[in-house]
Amino acid sequence: MSIATLDPVLQGLNPEQIQAVMAPGHVRVMAGPGTGKTEVIARRYVWLWQQLAAQGVDNPEDQLLVLT
Repeated sequence: MSIATLDPVLQGLNPEQIQAVMAPGHVRVMAGPGTGKTEVIARRYVWLWQQLAAQGVDNPEDQLLVLT
C-alpha cells in the first residue's frame, strides 16, 4: 500500500505531483498550463501544515509562505 492511498492529501496526484508535495526544503513548481500546479501548491501547504502540527509547532500557518 502506497503513502498516497493512506494520506488523503496525496490522493489523486500523479507520482511527480506527489514528489513535489512531499519534497524537503523549498520547492518551485514549473509546468505548462492545466497541469495541476495550483493543486500541487495547495496540497503542499496542507502537507507542510500537517508536518509542522505533528511536530508540535504552534500556529503552523505562521511558519509558511506560499506564492502563486
